[in-house]
Amino acid sequence: MDNHNNLNASQEPKGRRRKWEAFEEEVLLSVLEDFVARKQRCDTGAFKQGTLIEIAKTVNVLCPNSNIKATPHIESKLKKWKKTYSLVFDMINTSGFAWNDVKKCVEVDSDDAWLSYVQKNKEADGWRSKPFPLYDRFAYIFGKDRATGNVAETPAEMMEEQSHAQVGASDIGGENVVSSMNQQSQQSTPSENSQRKRKRAMGNSSDGTEAIISGLKEFYVESGKRMQMVTEALVQGTANHTDIANELEAMGLSPMDQIDALTLILEKPQNVGVFRAINSGLKKVFVQRLLSDKASG
Repeated sequence: MDNHNNLNASQEPKGRRRKWEAFEEEVLLSVLEDFVARKQRCDTGAFKQGTLIEIAKTVNVLCPNSNIKATPHIESKLKKWKKTYSLVFDMINTSGFAWNDVKKCVEVDSDDAWLSYVQKNKEADGWRSKPFPLYDRFAYIFGKDRATGNVAETPAEMMEEQSHAQVGASDIGGENVVSSMNQQSQQSTPSENSQRKRKRAMGNSSDGTEAIISGLKEFYVESGKRMQMVTEALVQGTANHTDIANELEAMGLSPMDQIDALTLILEKPQNVGVFRAINSGLKKVFVQRLLSDKASG
């Protein structure tokens, strides 16, 4: 089975839930933010074709041995996060409700307003004054895609939604959140004209597969070139790692952790390449992961 299928399909028994570690969720959030910043999200708010597979590849580089799949793991996690975000979004856009940006929670003018709302929206129970520090990050990631079930504009991925509905994960911002995306999609069925426009935009390739494969090939080729350059520099002893040491110091790590982290990064050319390629936020997560693996290993 090739890398594409490894990242896109899970071999786990149907119905089995994957338990996400806190650092894995943080990595996924940071990667999603990075992809949004690089314009990998459409104007509708949904991610572009093939993006979930690239996201899964990046997450697995930063979380070695996690075996996180685009489908169903990341797809399921995104739907649960989006449902939680939508729940809060709807509340703070209701008369008598407001968002407290200091306490990061939903506030309500009166008990009567709250009781009336909860009677009509059972899932909102417990959210009054409940801290939700991830709201701003969710808003940045999901944007206009607040109330739809599409985490990416790949028809094949949409078709797999029902077959993977049982596969879930621990939830940030609420536990045991049940997806209501099927009901929402029924309420917002696209017109025939919209469907025809989407088919034309996809071109002649089935489900845009050729475009996805082409994009991934370019990604792998460029990654391979960067890794080769780093490897050659290490072999020749010409690589300058002062910048890595300086960045580790700026992270506020203890002297011993700085030494351990630098050693772990430099002992593998792949680690050097990853550290130089990712943004500053992900670098700290990557270093914490390396140190955690060393401590448990």
